[in-house]
Order: sequence, then C-alpha cells, then structure tokens
Amino acid sequence: MSFYTLRFIHKPLCAIKKMWTKDKILRLIEDKIEESKHLDYKASDSIQRTDRKKFDISKDVSAFANSNGGTIIYGLSEFNETEKKHLPKGIDPINRTEYSKEWLEDVITGNIVPIIEGITITPITINEKDNTCVYVVEIEKGLTAYQANDNRYYQRRGFKSSPMEDWEVKDVINRSNKPVIEVSLLFINNSLIDRGLTGHKHELQVILKNTGNIGAQQIECYIEVDFETKSSFKGFPQKVGDKKYQFKLTNKKEHHISINNSNSIISTSYDPLLSGVWKEIGRLPIYNKLINSSGKIKCYISTEYGMTESDFIISEIESA
Repeated sequence: MSFYTLRFIHKPLCAIKKMWTKDKILRLIEDKIEESKHLDYKASDSIQRTDRKKFDISKDVSAFANSNGGTIIYGLSEFNETEKKHLPKGIDPINRTEYSKEWLEDVITGNIVPIIEGITITPITINEKDNTCVYVVEIEKGLTAYQANDNRYYQRRGFKSSPMEDWEVKDVINRSNKPVIEVSLLFINNSLIDRGLTGHKHELQVILKNTGNIGAQQIECYIEVDFETKSSFKGFPQKVGDKKYQFKLTNKKEHHISINNSNSIISTSYDPLLSGVWKEIGRLPIYNKLINSSGKIKCYISTEYGMTESDFIISEIESA
C-alpha cells in the first residue's frame, strides 16, 4: 500500500468513495480485518435463489441501513474455529453468470420496504475465465426505518443483525426530523509543504456531511484512539481511560478582541451544518507511521439531538 504520491485535493464528500479492488479484498484477509458493526463477510452460499437466502439478504442489508450504514462483502468466507470467528478466511467467489449484479439489486429492492436509497453494489472480478466475482455492497445510513421481507425491523448489533425494539423503530423513523451526520476521514500529504504554505506535512482531515432534513447547530466531534496509536499524532489528546485518548473538534467559533496587548474572548458562535452540506471540521497533524498502521479510530459525533459513533480501520482510510 503506497501513500507517498498524495497531494492536497479539496473535493466534495460525494467524490470520497472507497475504491474496491481485488487487491483490497486480499488485504482484508492478509491484515486479518475482523468483522464489526460496519463490516460483514458472507460466503458464496449466501447468494442463492431460495426464499430463506433472499430473506437473509433483506435482513442484513436493512439492518445496516437501520443502524449507521456499513459494508457487506458477498464471496468472502470466515473461519469456523471459535478463536478465529469473524475473521476472513479467503475468497469464496460467486458465479456472476448465475447471480448477476442486477439479480442482487432486484433481491434487495424487492424485499425491503421502503426502498433504500444510496446502496452501491461493486462487482470485483476474481477470475475472468470462470466469470466469478465478489460483490461489495455499501449501505448508507437510512433516513427512516426499513422492513425486511418477514415484516420485521432489524439493526446491526456487533456481528449480528438483531430484531429491533418498538422504541428503536420509532427512534429510527424520527431520523427524518433530526440531522444525520456522516463522518469521513482522509489522509492528506500536502504537496505545498515545500513552499512553506502549511505547517504540517501529514494530516488527518475530518469531514462531516449532514444527510438529514434539518440542520445541526452545535457539533462536537471526538476522535478516539488507543494507547499504541496516540503516539502517531502530533498533539496531546485528552485521556479518557486507561488506554483511550480523544481529540475534540467543534464548529464553535470564538471571537477575540485585543486591548492593550491583552486578548479576550468577547463572544462565541456556531457555524451550523445545514441539510445536504458537507464541511471540514478540522485536521489533526500526524506522523507518517499512522498511515501505515493497522489500528482503529473511533469517531463520536455529538449534536443537540444526541450522539452517534463510527469506527474506522486505519489501513482502509482513503487518501487525497
């Protein structure tokens, strides 16, 4: 994995998409990337024409949309051993001739109510001669609750898709009356460093997008790292536990005034994140070793409507 040709590109969030390749799938196996609340592996026998398998697809996809979104990779098997459970074992390819991308799309749209917007299915060719592939299904966090074809609602809990309680369904339905803040992380290697136009060569850019229907006025973003990872940041995070540290970013602005060489804060205000708008909330200077590490970063987003969290695998963070 190379990040040494990076340069600063300021681009909208819609352009920040994971580029899935066969090499990237193989890296998940080599790096032993475990399943999580946002990542699920499914062997090839998960794609079948039986009613049971179609139900499983509707349950798992709707569960991600009812939670915070995520990725399902069909065609990647797991270990059966207890100590290795939830780790990717190897590629278990799907016959693309028998089960096309369009077939999978039809199963998803035909078995979930309402139709989930913002699903991306990427076929990754494994063997051109045999026409086999892996399907990467990326699901965005939904704006309402989605029902599987058994007329029940599911949510992602740890490694499983579990039925939702009544209050949880109502809470998800009310997302349309709340801001929905999505967070993206980008590694930045600023090519302008040699011209003296920036203070840091390597940075972690934190971008927020509000996909909800109303704006968020007050936002606090907490970037949480573990003990081993904190040394890769050029800063002094706040300790929140024996092995947890956080950096705080916010849309709060302080207005200063200087009188007789003395600086004072005269007022504060917030830069709201309106519906459909994306913006950078901050950057954290980092050492290059963070880019090549295999740790995790957790992001907590707090608004006046509550808190959400997202997990990021450092080796999977995109670069700009």
